Amino acid sequence: MFEINFTPDFVVMVVSAVLMFVFEYLPGVADWYNKQTEVNKKRIMFGLLFLTVAVVFAGGCLGWFVIAVTCDALGAVAALTLLFEAVAINQGAHRLFKKSR
Repeated sequence: MFEINFTPDFVVMVVSAVLMFVFEYLPGVADWYNKQTEVNKKRIMFGLLFLTVAVVFAGGCLGWFVIAVTCDALGAVAALTLLFEAVAINQGAHRLFKKSR
């Protein structure tokens, strides 16, 4: 059949898209999120994306996940790149699937 490799990029990509769908469509969460100011919405989403990348990076370093992460300055730069990818994926999905109000 086919095989899915759970690379850090793949995990962050999936979580970034799922976060968008949760905060846009999940009843209760979406209602609460839509009542927030635009600045707070950005802070909440960026904080969750940062947390996602931090967990993936720390989990790789601590051995929680078997992923190819180097626990040095180069790995930190890679994690920063992952954060930018997460924001781009999250916002791209938001633009594509946003509910019309």
